[in-house]
Amino acid sequence: MTARNRLPNASALGLLVASALLCNQLTIAQSGSKCTISGTPQVSPALVRLENGTTGSVYKRGKPIHVTLTLRAGAEGVYLPNFFGAFQETCSHGFASEVLTLKGRAANPNEQGCATAGPPPKVTYVALKPGESRTWSTDLATASIAPGHYCLYAEYLSPEQLIGWATNLPDDRTLVAKGRITAAPISVEIR
Repeated sequence: MTARNRLPNASALGLLVASALLCNQLTIAQSGSKCTISGTPQVSPALVRLENGTTGSVYKRGKPIHVTLTLRAGAEGVYLPNFFGAFQETCSHGFASEVLTLKGRAANPNEQGCATAGPPPKVTYVALKPGESRTWSTDLATASIAPGHYCLYAEYLSPEQLIGWATNLPDDRTLVAKGRITAAPISVEIR
C-alpha cells in the first residue's frame, strides 16, 4: 500500500533528488546567460525528448509563470508510464517543473512536495509511436520568490524501478524510457 504525504515548505524536485528513486545529485550551473543541468540517469534524447515552453523570460513577481511541456517520441518510438500529469499526483512518475536558484535550490519556499512509503502501485506503460507527443501545462507561483535571476527546470520522470511494477512491457526493453527526461532549462528573471 502506498502512503502519500504532503510536506509543507519542501520542493518536489528537492525531495526527488534526495529520494532513493534516482539516488543521484542534480547540479545546476550558470554559464553566461544560460542555465545548464546535469543529473543522471538521463534518457537519451534520441529515444524521447522534452520541450519546455513559456511565454517569456522576464516575469513580474506575483504573476504565475505558465509552463507547457511536450514529450516527443524519437524515431523508433518509446514506452513511458501511461500517466502524463503532475509528478505530485503519483510521487513516483510524471511531469515536474519548478523555478530553481542558480545553485539548484527551490526558489519558492512554499513549494509543496511529496513523499512515498512502500512500493509504487502497478504501472501501465504506453507505446508512443515515432514523433507522437503528450503535452502537460502548469502555472508556477512567483509571489514568494524574491526578485532575481533563476532557472526554469522541467522533467518527466520514468524511473527504472517502475519497470518491476509494470504490467505490460515488451520483451525488448530498449525502447522503454528509464530515468529523467529533462528539458533544456530556461533562464528567467523575476522582478
